[in-house]
Amino acid sequence: MNDSPRPDMRQNASSESTARASRAAGPGDSARRVQPRTVFAVSALVVLIGIVVLFVWSSMKYSRIGDKLQTPDPVDREAVAEAVDPVEDLTEEEPMYILVLGSDARPGQTRARSDTILLARVDTANKAINMLSFPRDSRVPIEGRGLDKMTHANAFGGPALVIKTVKEYTGLPVHHYVELNFEGFVTVVDSLGGVVVNVEREINDPSGADTGGVSNVTHIPAGEQRLNAVEALTFVRSRAYPDGDFTRIRNQQKFLVAFAKEALKRENITRLPSVAEEAAENIDTDMSIPELVGLAMALRGLGDDDITGHTVPGRPTMINGVSYVALDEPAARALFEEFRDGSVAEPGS
Repeated sequence: MNDSPRPDMRQNASSESTARASRAAGPGDSARRVQPRTVFAVSALVVLIGIVVLFVWSSMKYSRIGDKLQTPDPVDREAVAEAVDPVEDLTEEEPMYILVLGSDARPGQTRARSDTILLARVDTANKAINMLSFPRDSRVPIEGRGLDKMTHANAFGGPALVIKTVKEYTGLPVHHYVELNFEGFVTVVDSLGGVVVNVEREINDPSGADTGGVSNVTHIPAGEQRLNAVEALTFVRSRAYPDGDFTRIRNQQKFLVAFAKEALKRENITRLPSVAEEAAENIDTDMSIPELVGLAMALRGLGDDDITGHTVPGRPTMINGVSYVALDEPAARALFEEFRDGSVAEPGS
């Protein structure tokens, strides 16, 4: 089954409330309160803000890190600026929506599919964050492409097209975006001496050898262990599970939090300057350093009970020989409305 975008894409230039919340999870899972150690977007923002704060004392490095964080392609920067909703229109009481993407870009690619697509509703007034994850193979309308996998929007038109796709499908705003390139990001793992991760399920994945020449690991045993960069790349990319993408999303969440925890250990403090600069090369965002620092300050004191996570409901399906996730439209629409209101119910509530 072909999981690649069409050949013409630029590859080198990726009660009732309770019932609805339960349906919002992946196959066999119910929506649940997500702890910080399992939240992709919170982890991404923690890593990103940590990088910024580390260098904010030095104007020279401040500028250098800021330049690295910005979307490199000026055309993409302009397109993103046109696609996002203006932040200045928000009041202090209104939430901010940040789209968090995990890219599978390989060496030499300027655009790639999105391995991870997650919308974070950040309510600074009430110190709360809600997360909405989209299965990468969700079959949705993409501008200029018709019905296609949501993961392909990034490869077709960069982050701006993903922003448009998410906005048009959900009816929700997007004010900012953050994108991490896993292929490059995990290479900094060895700089920390590895990262300790609890591997929930044994990985046996022959495709692990095909990771752009970076990784050739095809087997990782279950259990807590210290992963090097090569192993970490397979860990965050493999979909060799019965539920495919859903376990991979959890693995990516685990990895990012484990990475942040490892980087902040006392014995690794002296390594942070080199780690931070290398990590910044693999993170793109339209947010400025003052905006990132302001967001971090506004969310000080955020607790476990202030973070919730949900997945847009759907089931795997085959259409014309291509695998998709067919989203449950009525349940998804109800979930989007509750997400907008910040009222997504927890199981048993």
